[in-house]
Amino acid sequence: PFDLAEPASEPAEPSDSSEPPLTEMTDEQIIAKFHLTTRRSRQALIFAVRNGILVGVSDDDLAPKSNTTHAQLAAMLMRILKPEKLADLSDYCDVRSGSWYYKDMQKAVALGLFPIVPGSKYLYPYIAVTREEVFVVLARMFGVHSDSRQAIYSFPDWADVSEWAATDLSAMIEAGYVSGSDGKLLPPESSTREPCAH
Repeated sequence: PFDLAEPASEPAEPSDSSEPPLTEMTDEQIIAKFHLTTRRSRQALIFAVRNGILVGVSDDDLAPKSNTTHAQLAAMLMRILKPEKLADLSDYCDVRSGSWYYKDMQKAVALGLFPIVPGSKYLYPYIAVTREEVFVVLARMFGVHSDSRQAIYSFPDWADVSEWAATDLSAMIEAGYVSGSDGKLLPPESSTREPCAH
């Protein structure tokens, strides 16, 4: 039921050797290289690129409007956290040893960030993450907790929040990390690479 075909891997190094390393590029050089036309998330994207958090899908394309997969989210977070402990993934049905994301998933599982749905035997590496899944992972990463789901009730689409995500999402709202989009949580919507870089 799952497509284990591996998409083109993210490049490790730019192909144009005449360019300076990303860490040494000016903001203007990064904007030009990756064609960052939108102003809304430009500074966050520049920071993510310069610090190796977000890697392009090709030498000059960050694909900021593309959906973020579970594997890409795990990779971004592990580039930030830089943990060393690796979990055994043999109990998970949809990951393949040797895949570009495998070590990042091992680290994410070892940290308790994945699987996102508690008790799941799937890590869904090539499936897009939803907004509520991102919120839950960040709640675990930031160590914010809530025993109540009260905070979600101030949003008109609170009924769209999954049962397993309700208290973590409430914790993120209470902590001031989540304020909604146009007054809504939009929990089942896919999250693109652009906001994930924030």
